[in-house]
Amino acid sequence: MTINLILEITNLEFSYKKEDPILYNLNLKLKEGEIFSIHGSSGSGKSTILRLIAGFEKQSKGIIKINNKIVSDKNNFIPTEKRNIGLVFQDKNLFPHLNIKNNIKFGIINEPNSSIIVEDLINLFGLKKLENKYPHELSGGEQQRVAIARSLAPSPELLLLDEPFNGLDETLKNELQDEMLKIFLEKKQTIMIVTHNYNESKFFSSKISELRSGRLQLVDL
Repeated sequence: MTINLILEITNLEFSYKKEDPILYNLNLKLKEGEIFSIHGSSGSGKSTILRLIAGFEKQSKGIIKINNKIVSDKNNFIPTEKRNIGLVFQDKNLFPHLNIKNNIKFGIINEPNSSIIVEDLINLFGLKKLENKYPHELSGGEQQRVAIARSLAPSPELLLLDEPFNGLDETLKNELQDEMLKIFLEKKQTIMIVTHNYNESKFFSSKISELRSGRLQLVDL
C-alpha cells in the first residue's frame, strides 16, 4: 500500500534578514489523513513554520513539498493561493460585511457546485440557524466553526491551524474540540496544528513534536 506524503519539509532553515536563524535543520513528513501537532512556547517559531508552509514567508534554506510538488526551495516559490491549503488563525479573520453563508462560500464562489458544498458544510458544522447572521453576531466558538468550515470549502490537501482554540473558555473549548475532531476524522483531513497547549496537542494528534531552540523534537505519548 502506497503512503501519500501530503507535506515534506527537508533541511529547512529560516531567519529574519541578517539575524540568527530561528529555525534550524527542520525536517518533517506528514502523511495523508494524519493530524500532527507542533507544541511549543510563545515566540518559539511555531507560527513561522505555518507561514513558511503557506507561502507568507520564504525559508533561508531547505525544501518544502506539498503532495510531492516543490512549493518552495532555492529556485522555486509557488504563491499561497496556488498551494491548495487551508489556514485558520486564532483571530478567525472572517469578513465582517458578509453573512456566514457567504463567508464560507467566499473561496469557492466560482465553483459550479459551490452552493452544494456550502450547504453540506453548514449542516456538518451545525450552522444552519446562523447562516444569515454576520460575524459580530456570533460567539467566539461559533466564529471559529465558520472559520474552519470556510477553510475546508475548497477541499484543501492540507489544513493549518494556528492556536485555533485560544481565547475560548474551557467548557466551550472542550465542546468545540470534540466536534472538530469528529469532523476532521470523518473527512480524513490532513492537518497540522500549532499550539502552546500540550493537552490540546495530545487530544488531536497521534504524533507531536516540540519546538525547542529552533528544532523539532518528537514527543513520546
